[in-house]
Amino acid sequence: MPDDSPMTPATDAQRGIWLTERLGGAGSAFHLPLSVRFDGPLDVDALARACDAVVERHPALRTCFVEHEGAVVQLPSTRRPTLTASSGDLAADIAEPFDLEQGPPARFRLLTHLGSDSSTLLFVAHHVVFDGMSKDVLLADLSSFYRSANAVGAVVDANGRPSADVTVERAAARLWSTRRGALDEVALPGGSFALPLRPAPARSLAFAPYLAFADAIGVSRFEVLLAALHALLLGYGNPDAAIAVDMSTRAPGDDQAIGCHVNEIPVPADRAERFRDLALGLRATLRELRPVRSVPYARAVGGLRPRAALAPVSLSYRRRGPNPVFEGMRCEVEWAMSNAMVRGIMHAHVVDGPDGFDARLDFNAHLIDEAAAAEIAADLAEILAKAAADPDAPVRELVRHAGSGPYAAESADDAFGAPSCEADSGLTAQVLAIWCDVLRVEEIALDDDLYDLGGHSLTITQIAGRIRKEIGIEVPFEVFADDPTVIGVVEAIGRAR
Repeated sequence: MPDDSPMTPATDAQRGIWLTERLGGAGSAFHLPLSVRFDGPLDVDALARACDAVVERHPALRTCFVEHEGAVVQLPSTRRPTLTASSGDLAADIAEPFDLEQGPPARFRLLTHLGSDSSTLLFVAHHVVFDGMSKDVLLADLSSFYRSANAVGAVVDANGRPSADVTVERAAARLWSTRRGALDEVALPGGSFALPLRPAPARSLAFAPYLAFADAIGVSRFEVLLAALHALLLGYGNPDAAIAVDMSTRAPGDDQAIGCHVNEIPVPADRAERFRDLALGLRATLRELRPVRSVPYARAVGGLRPRAALAPVSLSYRRRGPNPVFEGMRCEVEWAMSNAMVRGIMHAHVVDGPDGFDARLDFNAHLIDEAAAAEIAADLAEILAKAAADPDAPVRELVRHAGSGPYAAESADDAFGAPSCEADSGLTAQVLAIWCDVLRVEEIALDDDLYDLGGHSLTITQIAGRIRKEIGIEVPFEVFADDPTVIGVVEAIGRAR
């Protein structure tokens, strides 16, 4: 990395994504695909120029991420995404890995359908520089630049917005101390499942959520859907479950920027007898959380080990604008396109548009079989139908039965097994000194847990960076998930030697 390269600190959300990638096994879990099918005479050269113009306008699409002096920073990449031909296999194009250290974090692929006047543009970006609203921005700019292929738009860059300040972090810590919910396991048809450490292949089901009765209750469509998911979990025997929700962190002026402007926060539900009260209670909770939405939960509460998902069940919902217009062609956009991976046990993905919903349920295919997935989807549809017919229906009557089953033991794929080794006292003292310095404490026991000491993703990068610089050994990030203690790190260094 050149010394004069302009560097911007990664945001808290970006550091979390970067750390999960470093832990390994993320696959395509952070790949955000978007496809547009064109029916009509596509001007490929004009589309290529439009792609170049979009990349020029949005620096986030030509960014790379590196570790520098114990911190994760973003800087311009020498590589830029350009329009290239698809491999012919869109699933393979989606799954193709990104090199975050070299860039670029996005790609454009064009698939021409032989024997027809149709083609498909596939855009894939890494979540570290892209979010749901970025899809609207991308397509609007592509459409504009396609019509005026020689136009150059003003640069829009809000990807380097600083993380939350100390005052907001303290407010978040106070709030989360009273609003914690169960985050580590969930009971569903087929058993009780622990939150996996790594993403897994997804079993996806399309569904059509009926949310039009939200206005009658006095809440938004998103809040109705969140209430239905909570009712589902309550019916399956999860009285204290929190659902991880993607909440936008965009500030005024960010509406035209491509970037990672979202944070995942857990939303618990207060006890309520009626569905209406459940939805209204969640509305109040979300408004209480909104001022601290930029603070990662792990940073606010501490003691949370790195994992691919915050909670076993998650929801992403957003309202989108109209479909883009490309002159002379009919366009069909797949707004909720799957990346074939899921980070937790179950994820609901809903895009609410002027012409209807693009919605699907993704299940962890390693844990939820086809019959259980279909049962869960049917129960969710039934809850929404009953609540629409009677918003004052008792929550306990909305689900036909409760799930049961033994706790699912952690599989071999979720554990990092490693032989122990004898650690020499000099190395132990050196690692211990690094921990004390980074964590700013005077005494640490060799078996103290990093997260119990207040450690988080930034702490890990700082400790690993110091060890690399002072000892000359790269400690795998898996160590900080499996055995986040001084002795665990010392043993890892011994194995590496």
